[in-house]
Amino acid sequence: MIKDTEEYFEDLAKSYPELMEMANIGEDLGVDVGWFNIIDTLCGCIYSPLASAKNRLKAATEYPRSDDGLYLIECQARYKFELENLPTITEVKEKFGGLRFYVSGSNDRIESLIEFAERMSRCTCEKCGAPGEIDDGTGWMKTHCKKHSSIANSDDGHHDGRVSAKFQDEDV
Repeated sequence: MIKDTEEYFEDLAKSYPELMEMANIGEDLGVDVGWFNIIDTLCGCIYSPLASAKNRLKAATEYPRSDDGLYLIECQARYKFELENLPTITEVKEKFGGLRFYVSGSNDRIESLIEFAERMSRCTCEKCGAPGEIDDGTGWMKTHCKKHSSIANSDDGHHDGRVSAKFQDEDV
């Protein structure tokens, strides 16, 4: 069964509950399903410090140490810190053939992760996730594999006759 974007969003909400609860993006990712793995990996990397703190807190609660609760207090403080420093996802969309992933409350680590994910999207088909490249044969820049490219989908194997955006400003 092929999932749609709503089902992928639900998967993200289950995997990264605090991150997705804070997100201001509705219940749609704004991109096609081929980029889900990129977005899932990005969210996982953003979420990992909180997940680690959450696991430490759970272990400290289930298996108390004989330190008068100091480790538990430390784990609670770390969890609270990571939760407070979790960024808010404000927008996810496709623009000029690439993923755009906007957050507020970011830091250098998160910005680097987002930059990497956005670069990965420019060589990944937005429709299916296969290796792809920027395709502007329809007048819109999209990243597609050979199967989903505008040239492959036209009847004669050629562009549809519209002027490509990259040639519009040149003198002929």
